[in-house]
Amino acid sequence: MLIAPGPLLRFSYNEVSISYPSALQILSTPLRKADFYKPFAVPNSNYNNLLSERDSKLYAPMRSNVASAYILLECPEERADDRRNY
Repeated sequence: MLIAPGPLLRFSYNEVSISYPSALQILSTPLRKADFYKPFAVPNSNYNNLLSERDSKLYAPMRSNVASAYILLECPEERADDRRNY
């Protein structure tokens, strides 16, 4: 039951209705990782890794280097196993 709708209305975990166009600009700005991730730089803060890197421009190439490991198309033997299971 909706009692008093505000400027944002959440329908589900990935659907939001916005009644003010100015709110869309605020919500669409990219977010930066918090300082919480700094301790994940091993052995010290001079060596950032996929977990500790907070700059999105430096993070993107790191992420693309490991992305193929998570794509099923890059593992043909896994695809063959999947086809047999269906």
